Amino acid sequence: MKTNRRTFLGAAGFGLTGLCLNTTPASANPPVQAARREAPPSHREGGGNPRDVKINVKLVYYAMINSTTWEGPCVYDDMPTPEEKVVQERQAFARTVASLKDSLSHHAVLLEPAYFEFPENAKPSHEDIRQLDADKDEVDVFFLTGAGSHQELRFASLLAEIYRKPIVPAAHYGRTTAAYLKSIGMEGYPTYVYGDQNKLIGLLRARKAFQQCRMLLVTDIGGALKGPGYMRGSARDFDDLKNRFGIGVAIVSYKELSEARERILQDRKQMQEVEGLTDRIWANARRRHMEKEVFQANVLFYHTIKSLMEKHRCNSYSIECIEFCASRLAQAWKVTPCVSFSLLNAEGYPTACEGEIGCLLAMNLFSSIADKSVYLGNLNPHVPGVCDPEQWVEGADRKQTLFRFGHNVPGLKMLGYNQPDLPYEIRNFVPAKNNAPGWGGSFKVDFTKIEDRILTLGRFNPSTTKLLAAKVELVGMRGFNAERCSTEMHLSVADPKEFHLKTADYGHHYVAVYGDYLQDLAHLGDMLGIEVQLHGVA
Repeated sequence: MKTNRRTFLGAAGFGLTGLCLNTTPASANPPVQAARREAPPSHREGGGNPRDVKINVKLVYYAMINSTTWEGPCVYDDMPTPEEKVVQERQAFARTVASLKDSLSHHAVLLEPAYFEFPENAKPSHEDIRQLDADKDEVDVFFLTGAGSHQELRFASLLAEIYRKPIVPAAHYGRTTAAYLKSIGMEGYPTYVYGDQNKLIGLLRARKAFQQCRMLLVTDIGGALKGPGYMRGSARDFDDLKNRFGIGVAIVSYKELSEARERILQDRKQMQEVEGLTDRIWANARRRHMEKEVFQANVLFYHTIKSLMEKHRCNSYSIECIEFCASRLAQAWKVTPCVSFSLLNAEGYPTACEGEIGCLLAMNLFSSIADKSVYLGNLNPHVPGVCDPEQWVEGADRKQTLFRFGHNVPGLKMLGYNQPDLPYEIRNFVPAKNNAPGWGGSFKVDFTKIEDRILTLGRFNPSTTKLLAAKVELVGMRGFNAERCSTEMHLSVADPKEFHLKTADYGHHYVAVYGDYLQDLAHLGDMLGIEVQLHGVA
């Protein structure tokens, strides 16, 4: 059966193109464009838990409708008529939508799917694709499917050019389309190259959380702006972080910190929250080595920091420990920052000791990829015989202890945010003396009791242009029963001398997360324009 192309398209009611924004197949009536919706609140203005970041997926289905039937090198069997092709494509669109809804990660939101119909060899225009403007500000990534190779390439390039959003092309021609998009400076990601669609969504989500990071830094000295600062080799140019990634910063004085703490002390409702959280933490501890009232001061400090994060719309935090000590506030309040770091970390907010922004940002990436809290610490070569009594994992080769790594800031959700807290004890940081009790609380976790042994360890360099990452194995620990900043993992790493040499370009603080995420970090480096230096990978 032959059909006149002009007659067919006119009867279908599409003109050159047709757009359907319904998730059910269109009837014989012309498709109707959905009403414009207001964009939901965005984390781009700061604040919000990074764990709550979602990827908004827009499915765009491109249907090629033949104007007649023919035979040739691309048609081996009986070709459907144009009318049959319309029905087939709309049914396929409905199935695609249903399948995507069923399989999509819980870290993603499926926006209203869009359906286009074009005749063969059509050249979509900017005007055609502009029909997607309704929710353009919400879209994080377009999933494009249903097209033939040459039509898909043109459609994808226009889509990327207009909206500047990543494109996930259909599987069959995915690599070709992605390669072309990258060649013109756009983003294209064939899902099967990254494992599957949800693996890719996880990477895009980690990048989005990173770009929406806003840091709260408590200091009277000020941050490092295009020159050496107090941040211990950390990121040295906040303007550069903002320009390249969108990362923001709020610098809070010790005066504001003190005033925020005083407001909580004077607010009975907030103090009840402090007392209630203290009770829960205290009750869940395996053992306690300090007075509860003294420990509560650390929970009050956590509440103070969190109130400042909310006020300044921040979702990560650091304070420089030496400056805090020198302010005399730590001694006056009988607190150390350790508990605030661990509690916020367990909730999904990246934190860093000693103003270490290079680690703060690495923690953001690591936690978003792994969906686990992350541990931060000093990394030093191990010298046998100079440490407190050591503990070993079962079957560990003690000669393989090559590095010591740790601070008193274990993440209580290091096996997953949706998993129970790791078993912990509560211990004072500052030893008791002169008949005064010890103070400054911290959590103690026995890492040798955790079945997992493999971790990914890494950090950014001071210019935040490189990320060093290595797979390490835990073989033991020290400091579980000790005061001060004593908790440390004992780690084994491939080619330790070479690894130690590489660390000279990065710094002495690092972060570690349970699991092997080296490949994920390599992909994220490409997405962010960061060089990722993987150690120990053949």
